[in-house]
Amino acid sequence: MNSYYFIFGFLSCVLGKCLCEGQKSLNSKSDLGNLCQNMWNAAGNNLKIGKEIIINENSTPLMTLTAQGKAKLKRDIFVKFKALLNNYEEDEKRPEIPSATEQREEDAFINAITVNGGPMQVAFNYLKDKGKVSIGRLDQFKPVLKKCGFRNTPSGWGCKVFWF
Repeated sequence: MNSYYFIFGFLSCVLGKCLCEGQKSLNSKSDLGNLCQNMWNAAGNNLKIGKEIIINENSTPLMTLTAQGKAKLKRDIFVKFKALLNNYEEDEKRPEIPSATEQREEDAFINAITVNGGPMQVAFNYLKDKGKVSIGRLDQFKPVLKKCGFRNTPSGWGCKVFWF
């Protein structure tokens, strides 16, 4: 269940070195804080604290899903993410050679997260406004996300931010 929280973590971290290599860094923490909040607000699949997920600060487990939360995890985005969890090469020094099935799962996930009005649209617009990407449309951003998220090379990941 904790793996599902990884999605938001990734969405927040996509602004890392991969997209900013060779350019000056992003302006300020408050700038990124606003971006993260805007991405969070744009996500329609967030678990609602107290209603769909209970945080137990003084006990184990730390988080408990309610019936509503468990139902939400059956949504398409979570199903596509879960399909990715076994798609990685344990030895990061070896190049990643995804199977046809793994490539379809990667593409399905990228397509699911790059929707108009969603968190990736917010991140893409932010990067475009800051001059960090020169591509003009969200669909052109998909290969960048795929490279950052899924491509391992013998010298390291396809870029400095990776998902798996």
